[in-house]
Amino acid sequence: MKKDPVEVAKAAIEGLGGKENIASVTHCATRLRVGVKDESKVDAEMLKNIPGTAGYFVKSGQHQLILGTGFVNKVCDEVQGMTGMGEASVAAKLPQKWDFQAVTKIISDVFLPIIPILLATGIIMGIRGLLTSGFGLELDPTFNTILAVLTDTAYTFIPVLVCWSACSIFGGAPAIGLVLGLMLVSPSLPDKWSVVFGNAEALKLALGPIVINIQGYQSSVLPALFLGFFAAMLEKKLHEIIPDIVDLLLVPFLTLAISLLFGLLVVGPVLSLVEKLLTDIIMALINLPLGIGGIAYGGLIQI
Repeated sequence: MKKDPVEVAKAAIEGLGGKENIASVTHCATRLRVGVKDESKVDAEMLKNIPGTAGYFVKSGQHQLILGTGFVNKVCDEVQGMTGMGEASVAAKLPQKWDFQAVTKIISDVFLPIIPILLATGIIMGIRGLLTSGFGLELDPTFNTILAVLTDTAYTFIPVLVCWSACSIFGGAPAIGLVLGLMLVSPSLPDKWSVVFGNAEALKLALGPIVINIQGYQSSVLPALFLGFFAAMLEKKLHEIIPDIVDLLLVPFLTLAISLLFGLLVVGPVLSLVEKLLTDIIMALINLPLGIGGIAYGGLIQI
């Protein structure tokens, strides 16, 4: 008989004294770990006899149910959703109607935890600019390098932050989003800006008559945002179809491999083409006579 994560989650919550008694919910590779507010409300005998569990014990103040690899993820998601401490499924994060307002809310949710980091580094960047340009100070090379690390890292590696946040928002494993973002800016790939300014060449991958340029995505937001969403969707689907016994190994591997290949071979090149087309259009309008280009851009760039 197939184990039902919803029924196990309901029984676990009841045995732990109800959702009002649950203080925290996490999991490791095989066990659901729950902190409770009132130990006297816990029914240990009920927890030991929940169908679908392989045991129950208390350790370091945590009530732990042994559920096995893969299955524990599903039960944890359900318990978090039922207790209001997380999302039971990705569907809870997706809007019922995809319109401009829904899309802007999703983007806002993704960037909300990132904005303070960007603000902090922006302040440091402003201080460095004030010291060098405003007061004309010549900084010690080592100190200047340290300041550059503080100011440039978050912006250069913003795909890591965006991919992590997007994957988390849509119900995926944050660690998968983090690693996927790091892969997008891997030093093994040609740096995006080095390719743009002609200091490096993109990797060439020939698929029959089609040649795909592959590069890193330093400072790029859109590819990371889309791939964070894609990875979360893919991970959830893989959890549904892959047997629990191999879930722990196969789901992260397949999620990362498929998402990265899709990002490098499809998402990145397509978005790069869109960016190039938009840039070409803007430059063409800028170079038009004032009668047309001036109308389109005069107020923006003061032709």
